[in-house]
Parts: sequence; structure tokens; C-alpha cells
Amino acid sequence: MIRPDPCRTRRAAARLACGVAAAALLMMGRPAFAQEHHHQEAGPAAAPSYGLTRETSPFAAGFKVLRSDGVVVDLASLRGPAIVTMFFATCPDVCPLMTEHILQIERRLAPAERDRLQVVLVSFDDRDQPGVLESYRKAHGIDSPRWTVALAPAGVRERLAGVLGVRFQKLPDGSFSHTAMVDLVDEHGRIAAQAPATALDDPEFRAAVGAMLAPEE
Repeated sequence: MIRPDPCRTRRAAARLACGVAAAALLMMGRPAFAQEHHHQEAGPAAAPSYGLTRETSPFAAGFKVLRSDGVVVDLASLRGPAIVTMFFATCPDVCPLMTEHILQIERRLAPAERDRLQVVLVSFDDRDQPGVLESYRKAHGIDSPRWTVALAPAGVRERLAGVLGVRFQKLPDGSFSHTAMVDLVDEHGRIAAQAPATALDDPEFRAAVGAMLAPEE
């Protein structure tokens, strides 16, 4: 449910103060998803969760998606460790920022760790056909086969969103209101950690990624 702006009924000075406060919270890395209508939360505010052992897996059989190269793949063919999230390609703010944060996490990894990490971005927007998704890859410099950028068809997208803790709602102008959650999935397909897009630079989330990818002694 989209929350109304509490500033609308106040005087101009109060509206300005509220806007400044909201911007400050966003800069501090609080779980506020962009202030524009595209990304007002579609659910309760979310905080990072570490040490999860959620048995339901995004890599369960039946989650078939259309990849950016035009190939239909079952997410069950993938194996963790992986970063998995949902997005839409024409998103003007949070989704591209989230993608860049994931790329930054990758760059901090040692080559051997990076080679083990998969990244799965699944769109819930029917407009995100393979050509659009391929353009999204190119725009962000994504050329690694470890990245799966795909579209989930109706029916699949809703079930996958439920597993990942994502809520989305299509708006009259064709854009989406949604939560921007990112899940860290272990090699058994279990969700081990979860964080909102604004917390991807959180040291604990980075540590969770590093611990999962560290070679066993």
C-alpha cells in the first residue's frame, strides 16, 4: 500500500522541511526507496536480514524466465552462490543504482571469489523483452555470462517475488511501485541474507557475500 505524503496538508515551509528530512534519511542509507512515485514502497519498510536459512528457493524448479539472449531458462539450472533480485529496465532511479551497487560488490572480490558468484536480475515488466534487457546489460557494462538478466512471465513473476520478498504494483503510467530487495543465495539454493537496495554497501552484507564465497579450508 502506497503511503500518502504527510507533507501535503502542511504549509510550504513544513513541506520543505519534510523533504529535506527525507533526503537526509536516504543519504544515510536508511531503507527508503526513492521518493518519486516509481519507487514508493509497496510494503512495510525493510531492514537487512543476515543469517537467514529460508528453505524456499528462487532456484526451485518451475521458475522459467526469458533471458536477454532470447533463450528460455529454468532458474533451477542455476546454482549459488548468487545475488538475486527483481527490477524493471526503464526504472529511472533505484534499479540502475542497485545494479551499480552489485557491480561494485563484484569489483571488491578477489578474482577466484568473483568467478564463483552469479547475479540474477529478473524483470516483472512485460515491456522488458530480450532486446530491452540486452540494452540494459550494455548500458551497465555487463558482459559476464555469470549475469542472468531476464524477464519472468505472468504467474512466475508473482511466485518469484513472494520467494524473494519483493512487492510490486503496476501504475497507470506503466511504471511500477516496488520494493527493491536483494537476496544472497547459498550453493544449496537457500536465501542466506537479504537487504534493501539502499543497504548494499552495508559492511555486514558485503561480509556475508565474502564469507559465502571464501574457499573452504
